[in-house]
Amino acid sequence: MMNFLMWNVRGAGKDSLRSRVKKLIVMNKVCLLAVIEPKMAPTKLRYFSSAVGMHSFMVNPLAEKNMWLLWNDNVEVRSILNFEQAMTVSVSFLGAEPILVTVVYGCCD
Repeated sequence: MMNFLMWNVRGAGKDSLRSRVKKLIVMNKVCLLAVIEPKMAPTKLRYFSSAVGMHSFMVNPLAEKNMWLLWNDNVEVRSILNFEQAMTVSVSFLGAEPILVTVVYGCCD
């Protein structure tokens, strides 16, 4: 089974928040995590990814400060489409038939 978590974090730089996210990932066996509004530079994504126990990641290039996607080793993710407020990826869990996942960030700016 594939469990996804999407979280409008609004500040991924806090240690307490990263700890909470990691606990949720472990407790719910999350294999794909969408982080909305991390309010961190994309250059810090590698550190954030490691801190929450995810090994792979991508940034929406059209919304790099607002939309990150992270996944573990059981998942293969391929970017399909990127928009300023959405990204669509193909996700395959343990080699199963891929599904399409769209993450939407509804910014009001």
